[in-house]
Amino acid sequence: QSKAWTTFFRSTGHFMEQVELIHCTFIGAQFIRMDGRPATNSAGNSPAYDMIIDHNYINVYDTMEAPEAQLPDKVYSGIYLNLPPLVASGPRKNYSRDIRFTNNSCTGRAPGRGAFFFAVGNCRGITFSENDISCAGADKCIYIRPGEPVASSDPLAQSDVAIRDVKITRNYFRNWRAPITLGGDRN
Repeated sequence: QSKAWTTFFRSTGHFMEQVELIHCTFIGAQFIRMDGRPATNSAGNSPAYDMIIDHNYINVYDTMEAPEAQLPDKVYSGIYLNLPPLVASGPRKNYSRDIRFTNNSCTGRAPGRGAFFFAVGNCRGITFSENDISCAGADKCIYIRPGEPVASSDPLAQSDVAIRDVKITRNYFRNWRAPITLGGDRN
């Protein structure tokens, strides 16, 4: 329905393995929304594995009618991935892995503190390649923010790295104020 809030693919809490979105056409408010925070009555969450977003036509726009207005506006990014580590009794060790966004044709917009492609949390292996992405305004295109550092069971080997192995290659960006932003929550 025109000018109504729509999300093409949504996953909350427990993620699944082998998510493949291939050869889809989407015109709407939000293409993907994955929020891995565990529910308040849940024992935990599961990381995402092997996510492929390939050869899609994606046109996301801001309807100004987001369904949960109390949430921060970054949640309404065209593609929103919140990937916290697996909550376990002890050190947090599990990353989400192998998220590939390739060969897509995209037109997008981004909310004020978000981006067209917004990933936050703990991830090992994000590939963003061979995409054609345009924007009508001066927004952020790719925004990748680390979450909590992943700790090892060996206290001497703790890591302060939350997101690793990011590959951004061979993309065509048009009209973006900030095509690629890696790191903290700044404009």
